[in-house]
Amino acid sequence: MATAHLFIDYQNLHFSAWETFTSYGSAVYDSLIHPGKFGDQVLAARAARNFPELELTKIHVYRGLPSRKREPGQHARVQRQASNWTRDPRVVMSLRALKYPRDWPDEPSQEKGIDVLLAIQVVQASIESAADTLIVSTRDTDILPALELVQSTGNTALELATWKGQSELKMSPQPKSVSLDKPFYMRSRDTANYS
Repeated sequence: MATAHLFIDYQNLHFSAWETFTSYGSAVYDSLIHPGKFGDQVLAARAARNFPELELTKIHVYRGLPSRKREPGQHARVQRQASNWTRDPRVVMSLRALKYPRDWPDEPSQEKGIDVLLAIQVVQASIESAADTLIVSTRDTDILPALELVQSTGNTALELATWKGQSELKMSPQPKSVSLDKPFYMRSRDTANYS
């Protein structure tokens, strides 16, 4: 059976789900996504569209890591989530330290380098033919040049996965894509208590 790797821009996926599927005033943490469950739902959405069957062998997750010193509680929660998610042997976490502005906490911390790391590793997976298909889940247009490179090499097939109702990356030619609606979202949620 043909293989696939899934690449997830976690904050992008998580916040997009929160914007799309939760009611006004819902807490962001109520829409956590479990990467393994999400991967299974991407495969289910592909099957519903009669795409060829794939074995999802790796799920790469890219996420910011709060500072242990500045946000010890949030740092510990992210570490517990990563520990739980990597019980699924397909899940590989890539955590990068958040950047804090001088006037933090009045200004929020930011992820820096997540999109670049994801882009580099998607290109690397394509060059190495690590899987037959590379599925990318992000709405971040900064990654487009890397995806265009992957598509132009022809080493691997490229697909996109997003939430229904959210914008999708536009490319030429446009790769195959699946849009996951609310039932897929509900089956992707991580309902564990990490407090």
